[in-house]
Amino acid sequence: MPKYPAAWLGAAAALFILGACDSTGPDSGPMLQVEGEVTVEGAAPNPPLEVVVAAWAHGSSSSDSVMVLTDSAGQYSAELGPFDGGAVDSVRIRPLQYDCEHQYATDVWRRDVVAGDGPIEIPPIALTYRLQPAKLFAGTSFCGVIVTPPSDNTVGDHARLAIWIDQTSDTLFGRWRIVHSAPLRDDFGLLGGRMEGDRLILVLSGTLGSGAVPVTCKELDIQAPISDSGTGTLGTAMLIANPSCPVSSSAVHFFEGATLTSIIPEPGRPGGAPQ
Repeated sequence: MPKYPAAWLGAAAALFILGACDSTGPDSGPMLQVEGEVTVEGAAPNPPLEVVVAAWAHGSSSSDSVMVLTDSAGQYSAELGPFDGGAVDSVRIRPLQYDCEHQYATDVWRRDVVAGDGPIEIPPIALTYRLQPAKLFAGTSFCGVIVTPPSDNTVGDHARLAIWIDQTSDTLFGRWRIVHSAPLRDDFGLLGGRMEGDRLILVLSGTLGSGAVPVTCKELDIQAPISDSGTGTLGTAMLIANPSCPVSSSAVHFFEGATLTSIIPEPGRPGGAPQ
């Protein structure tokens, strides 16, 4: 399936335009209902995926479009229109995936459909991850995306969270940074962690000490299962955000690699960690 990388800020702006600025169309006529399912690596997406559904009337160069999220079963539904006479030239389904640096999309089309005759069923869309899942060891880095969908009050945010692990023996510590697509200042700081059974617990602190640039996000907690196969692979993590953070608590999938410009701050231990 074709995939289309895009710059992060441009991708966020495009999403807002698609979700909020439908083209002009007829004032009456039947509505088009579209339903379908998306899986990633054979399972329902966790966290949910954004799906942009767009439809073109016959003879029109502009589309009516809406962005929806997959539910816990990976299903989505959308309503577009109205369409004069019920005739629709084409429908495009575009699930969006995000990883460390890019947005990428997969397009599925349906041609010559009719609005008003019940939901249009789209065949299941099976996706894979572009990057390898993150692994835990000293010197590794990994990254994920915290998605805040657009709403009536915000353009939304696709915040890239990068984590660098500096030490895993005795005490686990490292560094982190968040880069926002929304007009927000970067957040960064130190982290400490521990293993509890087969789960990795990380505490990300935004307190950098005297003379450091103040950050908005004071604390983030991350809990992630670790594979018992001996590879140290991280499963889907749960991020719990302090109210000071401009991101929401959500599931996050981490991938290998973190290339968010310079690493800030310098290596060190968070407050309270052994020296």
